[in-house]
Amino acid sequence: MGERGQEEHRQFVTGLTGGERLLVTLRDELYEGSWDLMLEDLRDRLEKRPYIFKLSSRIEADMAAIEKLRAYEAKENVNLRDYLGGAPGEEVPEDGEAF
Repeated sequence: MGERGQEEHRQFVTGLTGGERLLVTLRDELYEGSWDLMLEDLRDRLEKRPYIFKLSSRIEADMAAIEKLRAYEAKENVNLRDYLGGAPGEEVPEDGEAF
């Protein structure tokens, strides 16, 4: 990948909210890097079935953010985690909410 492409990905990641950064980190740490597993877990929570991890009470917002992040990764063929700076979970909001 060229330097220009890497810079575009860095700029995209720089524009992510703390909650979106958290979703990328949780995807890799709790869901084996799978957006599909993460979305399935959120749908289970919405439908009152057993779920893995409480991301937030705003499940629909999390799901919309996941679709945005997944679409970017698919279009650009990148893993956004590669462009997140700092330690995993560094951007976690104090109240534990993803947004």
